[in-house]
Amino acid sequence: MVCMRGTSKRFSLRADRDAVSAFRSQAAEVHPTVFVAVLSLALLSVQPNAFASPVQAAPSDKLSKAPAGDSSEADPRLMNKVRKFDSHEDSWEGEVLNDATGAQLKALGKLIEHPADMDDAHLSAVASASYAGVRLRPAELAEVFNDGVTRVLRATAQDAALRDRAPELTGTNGFGEALKSLAEAFADCHEVHVKFKIISVVPGETTVQTRAYYQAWGYSKSGAVQQSATWSTRWVHQPDNKPPLL
Repeated sequence: MVCMRGTSKRFSLRADRDAVSAFRSQAAEVHPTVFVAVLSLALLSVQPNAFASPVQAAPSDKLSKAPAGDSSEADPRLMNKVRKFDSHEDSWEGEVLNDATGAQLKALGKLIEHPADMDDAHLSAVASASYAGVRLRPAELAEVFNDGVTRVLRATAQDAALRDRAPELTGTNGFGEALKSLAEAFADCHEVHVKFKIISVVPGETTVQTRAYYQAWGYSKSGAVQQSATWSTRWVHQPDNKPPLL
C-alpha cells in the first residue's frame, strides 16, 4: 500500500515535469509576440499632450477680500459670540450676573449636601448679615399621591398662603437654620445631590433678583428622597467685584 502511494507520486511528478517543459517551449514561441503587442499598445497610448505644464493662474484671478467695517454680511453666529465681549450689550450684564449668582447657588447647594460644613465662614460667604427670609421647607406637608411605590407630599393650602409672609429668619444664623431644615429630610441618606437651574435674572442698581429651579435628592435604605421647588432670591452687589450675597 505504501509502495503504491510512492509509485503514484513518482508518476505524478514525471507528468508534471513533462507539462512544465511543454509550457516553457510554448511560452518561448509566444513570448516575443506578446511582448511586441504590449509594447505597441503602450506606445499607441502615449499622447503628445499627456504631460501638460501646470495651469497658470490668470493675472486677474485674485482672492477676494473680506468686507471690512460691514457686519451685515458677517455670520450671525459669530456676531453673537462677539457681542458677549461687548460691555455695552444688555445680554452681557445678564450673563455675568447669571454666572455670579449661579456660582453662589452652587456653593449653597454644597452646604445642603454637607450640613456639617454650615459654619459661620461658609454661611457668610453666601449670605450677608442683613439676610432676611422665610423657612425653605413647609412646616406642614400633605400627601397628594401614593401608589404604594411613590409618595408625593406638598405644602398645605394654608402654608402656601403664607408664602409671602414677612421674613422670619434673619442674619447668617437664620440662613443656616433655613438650610438645615432642607437637609433634615436627607438625614438618613448616604448620598445627597443638589442642583439649581436659573430661569430668570433681573438686574438692578444695587441688587439682582433671580428665579431658579431647586432640586435635591438622596438615597437611603428605604428608598429615594427628592425635593423640588422654585426659588425667588435677591442678591446684593458687593464692592471690588466680589460675589453677590443674599
